[in-house]
Amino acid sequence: MSVAGPSTGWQLPGLAQNTFTPGHAVDPTSTVEISIRCSELEDMDVFSKSDPFCVLYIKDMKSKQWLCYGKTETIDNTLDPQFQKKFVLHYKFEERQLLRFDVYDSDNDSPNLEDHDFIGSMECSLGEAITQQGKGLTRHLVGSGKSATNKKQTITITSEELISNKEHLNLTIGATKLDAKDWWGLGSSDPFLTISKSGEYGQWTVVHRTEVLKRNLNPNWKPFTLSITSLCNADHQRALKFSVEDWNLNGSHSHIGEFTTNVSELIEGGTGQKFPLVSQKKRKKKGNK
Repeated sequence: MSVAGPSTGWQLPGLAQNTFTPGHAVDPTSTVEISIRCSELEDMDVFSKSDPFCVLYIKDMKSKQWLCYGKTETIDNTLDPQFQKKFVLHYKFEERQLLRFDVYDSDNDSPNLEDHDFIGSMECSLGEAITQQGKGLTRHLVGSGKSATNKKQTITITSEELISNKEHLNLTIGATKLDAKDWWGLGSSDPFLTISKSGEYGQWTVVHRTEVLKRNLNPNWKPFTLSITSLCNADHQRALKFSVEDWNLNGSHSHIGEFTTNVSELIEGGTGQKFPLVSQKKRKKKGNK
């Protein structure tokens, strides 16, 4: 696999004006990135697996109303989604900030939540999620109707305090001679690339997924740009995993290969840098011999 055209860019922040006013202290805050994953969700569909997405609400302490903050992408045919979408929140040390995560099975393109099947909900405070940090806060998703009896479905909220950084990384990625995973008359694959960043406790968090390129063993995905903050939180030595899979309609994607690197290596390697894609299945077989 080749990674072409990695480059960074940044801008110099302007000089901050002195806005301190005696007797008016600024509330202590930090900026936190929230990642979401679920496991063993209820299967709401008859002929396929659920197509989950998650909606985040924040409780307004004055009105006591739940305000919609945003939603993740929808991931088709999976009961164990790892959402790429991240939520960036300002954590106020002296306030209790309540969050609610509602998970739905997408049934159509409607923007109305009533048109989708409710899978489950979980409430917690932002402080509780931050306390668990890289380990993640895992709790049961409380459902209704069909999903009410599923006591195994969980949601995990992982938080990370962000370090201010203006850099970004421009990536153009392609691969050659991928394994053909589709043998029924095609002899090809439908590859897509997932980039994940390493975390504590051996966990990986999805940062970016490319588009799927149908019937292509030599894919060249569209160029994209990622902020250094989202990619490695300003730690250029932080391990990154690039994994290529063959997309399948039923959600059971086939692993083709992967490699690990870091931002420092990507920048130093320059345009046209190449990495071998290693199949974990083949690696295990060789290790057992």
